[in-house]
Amino acid sequence: MSYRPKSDINYFQLDGVNIFRPHSLTLEGRKRIYKPNNVIEGNKPLGIGFQYSALHLSDSLNGWSLPCEIKRLGLDENLLDVGFKQIEYICKHTYFAESLVVNTSDSSYGCARYLSQTTFQSLF
Repeated sequence: MSYRPKSDINYFQLDGVNIFRPHSLTLEGRKRIYKPNNVIEGNKPLGIGFQYSALHLSDSLNGWSLPCEIKRLGLDENLLDVGFKQIEYICKHTYFAESLVVNTSDSSYGCARYLSQTTFQSLF
């Protein structure tokens, strides 16, 4: 990352993305994922497809976001655990090791399961 000047504070965005593929029967790794459905009463909020975890480096002053890592989750992987591994890798990377890493995630990452993993002691 020598093209970007070092910063004392680096802002990262972490988000989960669902890609629905209900009619692609031959694609491997599809699984049931949450899909809000308020159109038809009684429908279950599930869809068939893939789940991705996306980690971006953010510059809120200039309004851009640089994708750092996008990972497709396997059948047995959890979005919160994969997101933690992505943040952990960034914090240990030598380029970001001497700076403050701020993780601005969406609200689904505000639970105890994710936050308890991201304490200072667990990252270093």
